[in-house]
Amino acid sequence: MVADQRYCLQCGRRSGEPRLDFTSWWRPLTGAGAASGAGATAAGASVGALAGGVPSRRTAGAMVVGVLVCGIGVGAAIGPAAGTGSATAGLSPSVLVAGLPPLATSTATKTQTTETSQTGGAVTETRKRRRRHRIAASATPLTETAAGTTTTETEGEPAGQTVPSTQIKPAGGRSSIKHVWVIALGQGSFTQTLSEPAAFPYLDKTLLAQGTLLSHYSLVAQSSLANDIALLSGQGPNSATEADCPTYEAVAPTTVTGTSPTGASDLASGTGCVYPAAVETLAGQLTSASDSWRAYAQDMTQTAASATGATGATGATGVTTSTAPTCVHPALGATATTSTPASGADYVAFRNPFVYFDALLEDGACAANDVDLTELSADLEKAKTTPSLSWIIPGECDDSTSDPCAAAGETPTLSPTDSFLQGVVAQIIATAAYRKHGLIAITFDNAPSSSSTAVGALLLSPFVGHDVRINTHVDQFSLLKSFERLYKLPLLGHAAEAGVHELGQRVYSRQAKR
Repeated sequence: MVADQRYCLQCGRRSGEPRLDFTSWWRPLTGAGAASGAGATAAGASVGALAGGVPSRRTAGAMVVGVLVCGIGVGAAIGPAAGTGSATAGLSPSVLVAGLPPLATSTATKTQTTETSQTGGAVTETRKRRRRHRIAASATPLTETAAGTTTTETEGEPAGQTVPSTQIKPAGGRSSIKHVWVIALGQGSFTQTLSEPAAFPYLDKTLLAQGTLLSHYSLVAQSSLANDIALLSGQGPNSATEADCPTYEAVAPTTVTGTSPTGASDLASGTGCVYPAAVETLAGQLTSASDSWRAYAQDMTQTAASATGATGATGATGVTTSTAPTCVHPALGATATTSTPASGADYVAFRNPFVYFDALLEDGACAANDVDLTELSADLEKAKTTPSLSWIIPGECDDSTSDPCAAAGETPTLSPTDSFLQGVVAQIIATAAYRKHGLIAITFDNAPSSSSTAVGALLLSPFVGHDVRINTHVDQFSLLKSFERLYKLPLLGHAAEAGVHELGQRVYSRQAKR
């Protein structure tokens, strides 16, 4: 390069003098600077000739400001009155700002007005284009990447530009959710199911394409009961719940702490599995807020009937029943028996967390709302009979455990879980309650390996992205916190701790069709 185009790579300073020194036109010139001898250029001579008449910088600045003020005044005096100029005649503000991006607070469903002026057709088309742009933007799935950033993705297309999460506005879908269905599968993970698409065709081919997968959803404990209790109440595991409550015994001592330095509240510090009445649950919170809840356990009725036999209310397995078997659980102090599950009689109490809280047992809430899965269909018939929270518990033959109920000589497979999901999820998705206000959360409560507790969770809703995966680390306390936020409830247990991630605008990224 020539000398005046060379720059220092470290400091950015020009290596050579510029070809034309523009500062010479206003810099006062000395006699020596006016002409540099016989080699002076014509431009230099002209500058030297004008040196005596060049004003100071302060004077030149004042002159520029004066000219601008005069120009503004003349323009205001001779210009047309506001709104009468031909340049803007008949044009609405929408046309005048059509080239600007929509405001962040714009609502995609604003009513479109019909223009009656000469340019009305152009105005209406402009508004429609902007409206379609906003709807498309709100329906764009969001996949979280590094901390503090998200990547916008169009379904079936490569990832788009990464932008700071603070620049993404919430779509408002979260506030529309009024019905939540939790489908708590047993031992397994989405990594496992995705690796066996032949055994899970409905889950792999249909459900994943319709929802958002929380691929880093992890369990806080090693057992089904401890994990389900954590999701329902925010309580951490203890030695009894980690063992799936081999003896149906009360938590002792019954000490319940207040708020801890980390923000956790009302934690039971004893060991056992039946929590004292002072320990609150999400179900109890909903009842207090005049909302409804129900747990639907597969084969509860038939299992209870086969367990009691001729011995009355409490059979050999220690299962307590009533005329209409609901809220089935062992008698206090009884030892839970283990047996090979059989199709149609494979309900186990340790996968039903509602029967482990005195707050639900003592006031009859469990007996009224913890029912057999056969009651789900009737409750789904109308939106007003659909609970705010529905917790669905498959029996051991269908809950994806590693040893499902295969017939003698038949190779066990995991396909019964896929059939179970297809039967239950299809019912829910067909309801008006789901289409207008629904959210389904499908997850596992027992990891297939102790070396990794990341099992994943799938969210289905008109308000979440389709075929989207989010890699944020979340757990049962995060999911509990997110449910409580939906219903504007106080946070329970470890869900109240500072730093517990909450499902937000990255998940609820769609607007439901009306």
